[in-house]
Amino acid sequence: PRSQRAAMTTCDVGPARSAGELREFRRLPRLLRGADPRWVEPLRTEQAWLLDRASHPFYIDGEGATAEFFLARDRRTGRAVGRVAAIVNERYNHHRRESEAEAPTQGFFGFFDSIDSPEVAGALLESAARWLRKRGAVEMIGPASPSQNYEYGILIEGHDRPHRYLLAYQPRYYQRLFECAGFEKAKDMVSVSLDIEDPVAWAATQRWIDRLDAAHQSKERPITVRPINM
Repeated sequence: PRSQRAAMTTCDVGPARSAGELREFRRLPRLLRGADPRWVEPLRTEQAWLLDRASHPFYIDGEGATAEFFLARDRRTGRAVGRVAAIVNERYNHHRRESEAEAPTQGFFGFFDSIDSPEVAGALLESAARWLRKRGAVEMIGPASPSQNYEYGILIEGHDRPHRYLLAYQPRYYQRLFECAGFEKAKDMVSVSLDIEDPVAWAATQRWIDRLDAAHQSKERPITVRPINM
């Protein structure tokens, strides 16, 4: 789906191509979200690596993904007011066609950030949709930054809790921006938090540990459990 209000926007959207534009693309989240005490900025070196289409394994290695990064600028000031990435994940679509030959090609959008403006958000999302349509995609899913193996989805409930690593955390108004652009929910995702100092929660966790130990001892389902080597 796409926003019908994109034509009324007071911003211009274009690909981020130069080194300076890509720096703006990476910097924009902290400019828009930096005042939120619960948002935790991702490591800047990690984000730079994740957005490096020339080197990151997500985009290369033969059948990787292709992506275009877009910036929205206020027409009056030239200031960046939004960003989005359009992504075709070739591995993902190949996997879907293996299980269903007639599966339609799906595209993704991710790394979305915007000021509280349906016009800006609509222009960004329409730019991503247009880029994906040219590459054969008939559906656009997101936010995926850049896939379901990284930060995925939009936070609907839980803004009162701290931002967790690799879990989505966006301002509350993002839901309204997506809905104004014509998007609908694809699925619900639920995260679970555990306080290891809570005796009730720890007792439940211990039951799972005991099950893993029992499975480890089982000859029918051998499982190896080892500490993480950091």
